[in-house]
Amino acid sequence: MLTIKQINRIYQKGFELRLKKNPHPAFKGEIDPATLEIFIYQANVESQYDEDITILHEFLHARDEINSADSPAKCSSIDKEAIRTYKDKPHVLEYIKDLYYLK
Repeated sequence: MLTIKQINRIYQKGFELRLKKNPHPAFKGEIDPATLEIFIYQANVESQYDEDITILHEFLHARDEINSADSPAKCSSIDKEAIRTYKDKPHVLEYIKDLYYLK
C-alpha cells in the first residue's frame, strides 16, 4: 500500500501533479519521469472515485520509478494496490490532495 512516507519522498524528488482538462487518447493518467510530472486527464475519468483511484495509481507508478524497480509492476497489480490503499488508508489520498492543493 502507498504510504505517507512514500508520498513525501515523491514530493521531495520534485514530482508535480497536473490535472489536465483535455483528454488523452489512451490514458486516464500517466507519469513522465523525465519532467517529474504526474498527469491526470480529467476528461477521461468517469467519477470522483475513478479520479481518486487514478491519482493513487499514478503515485504508485511514481513510487516505483523512484525505487527503480527492476521489473515495473503491471497496471493490474497497481490497480489492486491503489484500490486497497483507497479502502484501507483513505488518509493517504487526502494527504496527496492537501499537499498538491486539490481541495
